[in-house]
Amino acid sequence: MKNFFKNTNLKTNKEYFQYLVNLAYQDGHLDKSEIVFLCKIGEKLGLGTSEIGEYIQNRIPFLITQVPLTDTAKFEQLFDIVNLAMVDDHLEENEIEFCSRFAKRLGYKEDIVGELVRLMYDDIENGIAKQLIQEDINRLLKKYKC
Repeated sequence: MKNFFKNTNLKTNKEYFQYLVNLAYQDGHLDKSEIVFLCKIGEKLGLGTSEIGEYIQNRIPFLITQVPLTDTAKFEQLFDIVNLAMVDDHLEENEIEFCSRFAKRLGYKEDIVGELVRLMYDDIENGIAKQLIQEDINRLLKKYKC
């Protein structure tokens, strides 16, 4: 994850962080564990503490304007989104839909995003290592020739 964050520009990182904040609010409130997760991700993205707080306090819906170019970068972003959705130990249907919309915006095919998000969710929930999750995702993408 660190390599991805270092190789993107600050504008993209800010947009990505805003998107994560929107996901955290999908269920109508912000859980303490979601705030902690957001702060960790914000720091990895190179945002300052006050900037992170400002984004959390003054969230505004928006769309990501730049899609990551590499498969690894796409996986990293989706992995972060699914983790954030799971961090409060509840996965609401609207959070699954949000993750699926995010996956589509990353360039994953619409007909597999539901399965893709569910596979990632199941693997994370079962304690599968991140590298093995990425291998599972790659197998799924190969299966559908994506």
